[in-house]
Amino acid sequence: INKLVNLKILNLTNNNLETLSTNIGKLPSLIELILQQNQLSDLPDSIRELNNLRALLLSNNKFSVIPKSITELPNLVYLYLNNNQLSYVPDTISKLPNLAYLVLSGNKLTNIPEVIYKLNNLVNLGIGNNELVDKPTSIEELPNLEICYVP
Repeated sequence: INKLVNLKILNLTNNNLETLSTNIGKLPSLIELILQQNQLSDLPDSIRELNNLRALLLSNNKFSVIPKSITELPNLVYLYLNNNQLSYVPDTISKLPNLAYLVLSGNKLTNIPEVIYKLNNLVNLGIGNNELVDKPTSIEELPNLEICYVP
């Protein structure tokens, strides 16, 4: 895979993957990585080397935590983690200044951390179908938000 230096989009949807090769970090041109409907619960640290990555689609996997390496992708615009097993969102999510689409629906979140309201470029926030104890009260702090799904 590391010989595909010009690869821009990699779609490995529905392949029953439990792990991802560390060679994934050797795809310098990759802008979109689609790993939906697999059995992933973690990502290799080498994912942080994908400096051009703009979209990371991890829906319908087995993530119980958001891998730290994701929060080291400064150009990430789209992050889909819906239908996993997430119970919290780490403060390090604020390290994604360009994030515009964050979909966390269908997880086990009980609250939405204040740090999400620091993502000023957020346009779409999906947090429905979670176990929220309280409804988010600071949504108005997201100046560019156009769509917010809360049950």
